[in-house]
Amino acid sequence: MTCNLSLRSSKKPRGPLTPNQFLSLTIFALLAYSSPGVVRAECPPVVGRERLFIGFLPALTANKGQSKHFVGAFKFALCQINHHVLGSTPYYLDYIVHDTKANTTVALRGMTDQFQKGSIAFIGPEDNCAIEARLAAAWNLPMISFVSAGDT
Repeated sequence: MTCNLSLRSSKKPRGPLTPNQFLSLTIFALLAYSSPGVVRAECPPVVGRERLFIGFLPALTANKGQSKHFVGAFKFALCQINHHVLGSTPYYLDYIVHDTKANTTVALRGMTDQFQKGSIAFIGPEDNCAIEARLAAAWNLPMISFVSAGDT
Protein backbone atom coordinates (compact mmCIF):
# COMPACT_ATOMS: atom_id res chain seq x y z
CA MET A 1 0.00 0.00 0.00
CA THR A 2 1.34 3.45 -0.82
CA CYS A 3 1.16 6.42 1.47
CA ASN A 4 -1.12 9.04 -0.03
CA LEU A 5 -3.04 10.63 2.81
CA SER A 6 -2.81 11.07 6.52
CA LEU A 7 -6.07 11.86 8.35
CA ARG A 8 -6.05 9.74 11.47
CA SER A 9 -7.08 12.01 14.30
CA SER A 10 -10.59 13.11 15.18
CA LYS A 11 -9.46 16.50 16.52
CA LYS A 12 -10.66 19.65 14.78
CA PRO A 13 -8.13 20.73 12.09
CA ARG A 14 -6.21 24.00 12.34
CA GLY A 15 -7.46 26.68 9.99
CA PRO A 16 -10.84 27.26 8.36
CA LEU A 17 -10.68 24.45 5.77
CA THR A 18 -11.59 20.91 6.74
CA PRO A 19 -9.18 18.24 5.53
CA ASN A 20 -11.71 17.05 2.95
CA GLN A 21 -12.20 20.60 1.64
CA PHE A 22 -8.45 21.10 1.37
CA LEU A 23 -7.92 17.81 -0.44
CA SER A 24 -10.82 18.39 -2.81
CA LEU A 25 -9.65 21.89 -3.73
CA THR A 26 -6.04 20.90 -4.19
CA ILE A 27 -6.65 17.74 -6.20
CA PHE A 28 -9.19 19.50 -8.42
CA ALA A 29 -6.89 22.41 -9.09
CA LEU A 30 -3.79 20.30 -9.68
CA LEU A 31 -5.65 18.10 -12.16
CA ALA A 32 -7.69 20.79 -13.87
CA TYR A 33 -5.23 23.64 -14.02
CA SER A 34 -1.93 21.87 -14.67
CA SER A 35 -2.93 20.33 -17.99
CA PRO A 36 -1.02 21.53 -21.09
CA GLY A 37 -4.16 23.05 -22.67
CA VAL A 38 -4.69 25.59 -19.91
CA VAL A 39 -3.65 29.13 -20.77
CA ARG A 40 -1.08 30.38 -18.30
CA ALA A 41 -1.34 33.89 -16.91
CA GLU A 42 0.28 35.86 -14.14
CA CYS A 43 -1.46 35.47 -10.82
CA PRO A 44 -2.95 38.73 -9.56
CA PRO A 45 -2.02 39.64 -5.99
CA VAL A 46 -4.33 38.71 -3.14
CA VAL A 47 -5.08 41.61 -0.80
CA GLY A 48 -7.18 41.98 2.32
CA ARG A 49 -7.45 38.25 3.09
CA GLU A 50 -5.81 36.02 5.68
CA ARG A 51 -2.98 33.85 4.35
CA LEU A 52 -3.00 30.11 5.09
CA PHE A 53 0.14 28.11 4.43
CA ILE A 54 0.59 24.71 2.78
CA GLY A 55 3.91 22.96 3.31
CA PHE A 56 5.35 21.78 -0.03
CA LEU A 57 8.03 19.09 0.29
CA PRO A 58 9.66 18.39 -3.10
CA ALA A 59 12.99 16.67 -3.73
CA LEU A 60 14.54 19.45 -5.79
CA THR A 61 18.28 18.86 -5.50
CA ALA A 62 18.32 15.07 -5.32
CA ASN A 63 18.99 13.20 -8.52
CA LYS A 64 15.64 11.47 -8.18
CA GLY A 65 12.19 12.97 -8.01
CA GLN A 66 9.84 14.58 -10.46
CA SER A 67 8.61 17.64 -8.57
CA LYS A 68 11.12 19.98 -10.20
CA HIS A 69 9.15 19.43 -13.41
CA PHE A 70 5.80 20.61 -12.04
CA VAL A 71 6.55 23.22 -9.37
CA GLY A 72 5.14 25.88 -11.72
CA ALA A 73 1.90 23.91 -12.10
CA PHE A 74 1.59 23.74 -8.30
CA LYS A 75 1.97 27.52 -8.02
CA PHE A 76 -0.53 28.07 -10.84
CA ALA A 77 -3.05 25.69 -9.23
CA LEU A 78 -2.87 27.61 -5.94
CA CYS A 79 -3.46 30.84 -7.85
CA GLN A 80 -6.56 29.33 -9.46
CA ILE A 81 -7.84 28.09 -6.10
CA ASN A 82 -7.28 31.51 -4.53
CA HIS A 83 -9.11 33.43 -7.23
CA HIS A 84 -11.80 31.01 -8.43
CA VAL A 85 -12.58 28.80 -5.43
CA LEU A 86 -11.65 30.83 -2.35
CA GLY A 87 -12.24 34.22 -3.98
CA SER A 88 -15.32 35.03 -1.91
CA THR A 89 -13.80 33.84 1.37
CA PRO A 90 -11.58 35.82 3.76
CA TYR A 91 -8.70 33.36 3.15
CA TYR A 92 -6.12 32.51 0.53
CA LEU A 93 -3.53 29.76 0.22
CA ASP A 94 0.21 30.25 0.00
CA TYR A 95 3.02 27.73 0.32
CA ILE A 96 6.32 27.20 2.05
CA VAL A 97 8.85 25.08 0.13
CA HIS A 98 11.42 22.84 1.78
CA ASP A 99 13.74 20.75 -0.40
CA THR A 100 13.73 17.26 1.18
CA LYS A 101 16.70 16.04 -0.89
CA ALA A 102 14.83 12.67 -0.84
CA ASN A 103 15.94 12.27 2.79
CA THR A 104 13.50 11.46 5.62
CA THR A 105 15.40 13.42 8.28
CA VAL A 106 15.57 16.50 6.06
CA ALA A 107 11.83 16.12 5.28
CA LEU A 108 10.93 15.88 8.98
CA ARG A 109 13.02 18.96 9.74
CA GLY A 110 11.24 20.82 6.92
CA MET A 111 7.80 19.71 8.08
CA THR A 112 8.56 20.87 11.62
CA ASP A 113 9.69 24.26 10.35
CA GLN A 114 6.58 24.55 8.15
CA PHE A 115 4.33 23.49 11.06
CA GLN A 116 5.90 26.13 13.31
CA LYS A 117 5.25 28.74 10.60
CA GLY A 118 1.55 27.77 10.56
CA SER A 119 1.14 25.27 7.71
CA ILE A 120 -2.35 23.75 7.69
CA ALA A 121 -1.47 20.85 5.34
CA PHE A 122 1.41 19.22 3.48
CA ILE A 123 1.99 18.17 -0.11
CA GLY A 124 4.86 15.71 -0.45
CA PRO A 125 7.31 14.29 0.11
CA GLU A 126 7.72 12.45 -3.13
CA ASP A 127 9.99 9.67 -1.94
CA ASN A 128 9.23 7.54 1.13
CA CYS A 129 6.58 9.06 3.35
CA ALA A 130 5.59 6.60 6.08
CA ILE A 131 7.31 8.51 8.90
CA GLU A 132 6.27 11.91 7.52
CA ALA A 133 2.64 10.74 7.28
CA ARG A 134 2.71 9.69 10.93
CA LEU A 135 4.04 13.10 11.92
CA ALA A 136 1.27 14.85 9.95
CA ALA A 137 -1.28 12.56 11.60
CA ALA A 138 0.13 13.38 15.05
CA TRP A 139 -0.41 17.07 14.26
CA ASN A 140 -3.89 16.27 12.83
CA LEU A 141 -2.99 17.84 9.48
CA PRO A 142 -3.73 16.43 6.02
CA MET A 143 -0.94 15.24 3.74
CA ILE A 144 -0.97 14.41 0.07
CA SER A 145 2.11 12.47 -0.92
CA PHE A 146 2.93 11.94 -4.56
CA VAL A 147 5.15 9.26 -6.08
CA SER A 148 5.59 7.76 -2.63
CA ALA A 149 7.34 4.43 -2.40
CA GLY A 150 6.74 3.98 1.34
CA ASP A 151 4.27 1.64 2.99
CA THR A 152 2.11 2.57 5.94
